[in-house]
Amino acid sequence: MTGNVINLTRSLGVLMVEGAPQHGYHNLRFYLAILVCFNVGSVLQRVCEHKWPNRGASIVSLPVACIILAGNAIYWYNPEFELGDNRDYTVCSVTLLFGVQSAACSNGRLGLITTMVTGHMVNVSNLCGTFLFKGSLASEAKWKGVVSLVIIAATICGGLLGAVLTQLIDKHVLLCPVPIVLYILLWLHDHLAAPRSLIKKLKLLSRPLFFDFREHDSGKASKPPMIPSARPVRLGELKASSFTGEARL
Repeated sequence: MTGNVINLTRSLGVLMVEGAPQHGYHNLRFYLAILVCFNVGSVLQRVCEHKWPNRGASIVSLPVACIILAGNAIYWYNPEFELGDNRDYTVCSVTLLFGVQSAACSNGRLGLITTMVTGHMVNVSNLCGTFLFKGSLASEAKWKGVVSLVIIAATICGGLLGAVLTQLIDKHVLLCPVPIVLYILLWLHDHLAAPRSLIKKLKLLSRPLFFDFREHDSGKASKPPMIPSARPVRLGELKASSFTGEARL
């Protein structure tokens, strides 16, 4: 939001100077709308987080993502649909979702904002200075540096990819994957805070169905192995040794 705040003050300054050219500037209301939508998204995430602990981001991001997709669908099926000078305001819905994402990442399990490169560049610089002075870094500091480097690299790659694709594909088409990907990431973010029941069920289904004799030998198995028999076996005839794991009749 730093750039939007600067552009807001720049637009305000242009209005204060009589006769100043306004070409290339959005009006004051546009940047105010961007800032308000971002903060509304952050507030909604915190409210939902208090209402549904560890599930606030995924709950509030779903309707916002649907709104973005609905807006793009309207533009697809009705290309002549024009908003005039208000067309740029369609980005406010995306800003709302980024507000949710920023609040979730800064207050959630990650504990950092993934969309602000400045802070991560400062973090890398601080770690470099510490390494030059002390000659080593703590394990936690190393991982923080790795996370910052990954975020910086991902931001650069994403910017390059977006710059290339906007020259080849319609911008409205490129916006469609954004809410879907963000919702999936926020869903996984909430899973990090508290494992979801769906993931737990998948883990249970992925367990091996065969009996592990090594666990039985160590006494960890709850049931002895089933031994096939040519004749019916009466209850109590099948005895399992807790030491060898062998069954005998």
